[in-house]
Amino acid sequence: VSPSPRERTMLALAILLLPTTPGIGRRALLHAGIVGASVSPSAALAATVPPLEFASADGGLRWAELKQGAGAPFRPGQRVSIDYIMTRRGGAKIHSTVEAGEPFSWTLGDGSVIAGLEQAVGGGGGVPPMLAGGARRVIVPMTLGYGSQTTMASDRLWQTDVRELGPVPPPFVWLDKNNERVDSYLRFKNLFQNPNAFNQPDLVLDIRLRASPED
Repeated sequence: VSPSPRERTMLALAILLLPTTPGIGRRALLHAGIVGASVSPSAALAATVPPLEFASADGGLRWAELKQGAGAPFRPGQRVSIDYIMTRRGGAKIHSTVEAGEPFSWTLGDGSVIAGLEQAVGGGGGVPPMLAGGARRVIVPMTLGYGSQTTMASDRLWQTDVRELGPVPPPFVWLDKNNERVDSYLRFKNLFQNPNAFNQPDLVLDIRLRASPED
């Protein structure tokens, strides 16, 4: 029996927390879990993820550890690579790099990603840096995400100044809970790249930091 979209997302999160198996990609693990898992994705996730206790950081970021990493933290100027599950706060999934098989990489501190992701991975403002193999859930407010509210002086109307920063999901198509096709990029664009929207919802990211961009 094929898993529901919710179970598929939960399985992706469970796989996000698993150690990397040399020679086996996470997309392959996801497919193997869907086809041949002896336990439900919900059970796999429940056995892996501890109860979440969120802490608040400077600037409004909220974060909770899913899994502790190991080793030395990455420093500005180093290339980092992550898997993530991007969700709108309230439950609407946007994208999973695990399902798409395309991790996201950038150079730490280069200004190419939203401040909330930079703070979540690199640390700062009361947030410890992530370590390789670790996983963390963060709730990113609009001020640390893709936009900020401004007032148009001409007619006093509110608008959103959109920040064109990463991560931006690719045009990856997946099925939602109603078995309807969803394009990750189009859903993201509608939520976080619309200058006519009064505000943007909080962004939820489940992040796993890879040991290297090739991990």
